Formats: sequence, C-alpha cells, structure tokens
Amino acid sequence: FIFLPNNTQPGFMNLVVGDGGSETFTSPRYNFKITPTIAAGQTFNSTTSGKILEIKGIFMRTVDSDGRDVPLTVDSGSGGLVCNSLKDGDGLSFTCVLGPGFGSSHTMNVYYNLKPIGSFAVSYNPPYLSTIEQEKDGTIKMIGKDLGESVKDSIITVIYSDGNTVNGTVIEGRHDSLTFKYPVGNRNNASYIFQLGDQKSNKAGPFTLKPIIENTDPAVPCGGGVVTINGHYFFKYTKDTTAITIGKVPCNISSINETTIECLIVPNLRSLSPYYTSGTKPLVISSSNPGTEKVYQLTPAGLNYKFAPPTITNTSAIDQTALITIYGTSFGDANLEILINDKPCTQPEINIHTYSSLTCNVTNYDEMKIYNYTNTKFNISISVDGQYFIADIFQFKYESGIIYSENKSTGFPNEMYLGFVVFVIFIALISFAAKNQIEKYFEERKSRKAFRSLDNLRLKLRQKHATEIAKHYTFGEQSAPKPDKSTFYDIRKKLSRLPLIRRCFKEHTD
Repeated sequence: FIFLPNNTQPGFMNLVVGDGGSETFTSPRYNFKITPTIAAGQTFNSTTSGKILEIKGIFMRTVDSDGRDVPLTVDSGSGGLVCNSLKDGDGLSFTCVLGPGFGSSHTMNVYYNLKPIGSFAVSYNPPYLSTIEQEKDGTIKMIGKDLGESVKDSIITVIYSDGNTVNGTVIEGRHDSLTFKYPVGNRNNASYIFQLGDQKSNKAGPFTLKPIIENTDPAVPCGGGVVTINGHYFFKYTKDTTAITIGKVPCNISSINETTIECLIVPNLRSLSPYYTSGTKPLVISSSNPGTEKVYQLTPAGLNYKFAPPTITNTSAIDQTALITIYGTSFGDANLEILINDKPCTQPEINIHTYSSLTCNVTNYDEMKIYNYTNTKFNISISVDGQYFIADIFQFKYESGIIYSENKSTGFPNEMYLGFVVFVIFIALISFAAKNQIEKYFEERKSRKAFRSLDNLRLKLRQKHATEIAKHYTFGEQSAPKPDKSTFYDIRKKLSRLPLIRRCFKEHTD
C-alpha cells in the first residue's frame, strides 16, 4: 500500500521507488494512474433556479500533472440535469453550477474520462405560495418562490370553501411567480395549491377575487350611447342592484354577466352638458349586494375611462355673417375651443341632439377674404375637455353672388329681384282684370241682342197699329238732330263700344 497526498493531481504518472541509497526503480508511465474519487452518500438541496454545489472526495483536481484539463462531467443521465463550470479547490473538493430544475431525489453521476467515479443526490426545494395578484386581462398571478419554469409539469388547484376543487390553467411559470387562468364558475373566494412535478406547495388563501375592468379604449361619444365594459369576476353584480357612473353621468345597465356589462348613456341634456364631455372621467361600478365593493376604472398609470375624442369630418361655406358650420363627432361643450387658421372661432353653438355639428363665428373672416379662397387653404382644430383633434387642411368656401354697393339701397338685398317681383305682380293683376272685362263684354253683347229683339218687336207693333195710334197721339213736325259726321266719328263710336274703354274713361257716346 502506498499512501499519496489527497491533493495529488490525477492522471498517468511514473512511480519511482528507492531504498534510500543509490538503487531506485521507476515504473513505466502508463502503468500507474491516479483517478479522482467521490465521497459516497452526499446529498444536496437547491432552489429551482439552480445552485453552486461543492462535491467532496480525493484527488479532486480539474487539471492533471501535465497541465491538461481533467475530463470531468456531471449529469443526471436521462433526467436532463447538469452541473457545469467545474472548479477545483484544495484537491479534497470541486464545485459545479447546478442548472434549473424541479422535483426531488435526482441522482447526479460524476464521470472521469467518460467513466463513472461516483454520484450524489440533489433535491429541489418544493414550491411555496405567498400572495395573489389579479391582472387586468383576468388572469391571476401567484407570488412565491421555487415555482419553476415548466408549464407542462405545473398544476394549480383551486379549492373552494366547501372542499370542492377544480384545476386552473397555468399559462406562464417563473421561479418567483406563476400565472394561470381562473376556472369558469361563479365563485370568487378560494384557496390554492400548486404542484410542480412530484412536489406540492403549501395551501395559500383563501383569497377573494375583486372585479376588474379591462377595457380602457374610448367606447362612446359625448352625446351618449352604449358603453360595453369588459372585465372579469362580476360574480355578485346584478342588473337590479348595480349602478354605474362615468364621471357624474349615470349609465343605465341593459345586461350583465361575470365578464361583460352593457349600459346606456342617454343623450345629453343641456343642463348636464359639463359632465358629458370628450375628456377622461372615473368609471365607477357599485352594488348594493353584500360582499361587493366599488370598482374603479384606474390603470396603473392612473388613467380614467375615456370618452371618444372629437373629430372633424367636414365644414360648410362661411356665410356673409362670418358663420361656419363644422361637422364631426363628440362635440362636447366642456372647455370647448375651436381655432381656424390659429384664430378663435367664437360663440360656438352645438347641436345637442347629435353632438355632430356646431356653428361658430369666424373672427378672422375679413382677413381670410383678402385671399383668393379657391387657392388658399386654412387649418382647423378643436379641443374638448383636454382632448384635441387637428383636422387635415380644409379649403374654405365663401357664399358668393351678393356684392353690397356703396350707393343707397331701397333696403332689399338686390333691387333687381324687387323689380322682377313687381313685374310679375303687375302682369298677374292685368291678366285678372282682362279676364273679368272679357267676360263682361260677352254678357253685354248678349244683353244688347236681347234688347234689339224687343225693339224690333216694338216697331212691328207700331207699324201694325199705326192707324190707331195716330188717332190718339200727335208727334208734330220735329225731327231728330243730325249726327256728328266729323273724321273721327266712326272711330269714336266703335271704341266707345269696347267695355274696357267705357270702364276706364266712363264715356258713353252711343
């Protein structure tokens, strides 16, 4: 037996034997080999993220006598665990870095030049659960330690107060936390046990889940509409016992389940208009049911629920009184400001039925008119309760066709229109009068014809009874006056027969 120092370097060596005198014996080099030896019965514990292990034995050097690296490896075989980055010490131990893993009683084999020289056992710490956090997407994060990174080997068990259990779905694992989906159901109070491989955690809880509002995007214009609130764990909130407000505006609930609430904001009333804005307001869900609490729409950044911001889609022409109509959406009247070409548009009037149009007074109207409006473009922007919208460049148009003269006017916008109206009225009166005169003319002709018939009858009677009449009446020698035979006699006589002439001049020469 030859006893060598424990820190002797491993490898092939020459053995030189001497008697203390001049006689020595040297063995061949490859007949003498020193091999590292692992101390038996060593066990180690480690976190799931890994640990530096110190392996004890003899001849534990990582470099041989020739200065070459000693081919040492440590692994668990089919278990997949490894211990790398070996470093030697005083020859009685070496260290390696155990990789991440989970589970208990893993056998780690040590190999020297691919030959096993010993083994030791490694057990990872069991998982431990401490607290719970709720994520905005409805998932649950368990905080703890030694929770591993293997999702496929993870099981989360939800334990209700009556002892019933159901498994959740682990979607992400880390050494200090795990995230899982809560099982579908209507219970918000439970305890939890986490199993990783062959090891189970402590029983954590019970914890009570709080309702969470998930959506923060704009959902409704300031004029009112349907608001869809997406969230999670609205277990104890019912339609009859739940109230929702956005700012100071009530939102009337139309439907509710454990993940979605739909409510209606009625169209704005003028008296409440400061609260119907396009700004940001806290969304609050409250319930009169026992065990429920108010839920606030607050993100980690402290943002509130947002109404839809204003938008501009079109504009009207600017009329001669410098008024313009702007079309768009969410024209609330809280802190309303409109700029046209960087100048304010004053005295805005909003359509409170649709909140999609408003009129305002263009203060720089005279300045804008000096440009050729067919070639000049101006920008327009609107701000409602802190939310801005800057429109694309609009090309404004002006109502044209009326040019005011410096001469005195009759008071009408355009004398030409007045003359046309008077002419039409005059023609109408003449037509009405002519119609009446023509009708009267034909009536008088019929009357004259009737009178002529009577005169003829009277003459016939006089001739028939002329002898008898002569006995009783004497006419004397008087004769009728001769008619005026001047040049215009016939013309005057014919004209005098026209009813219109007789009516106008009231002359009857017949």
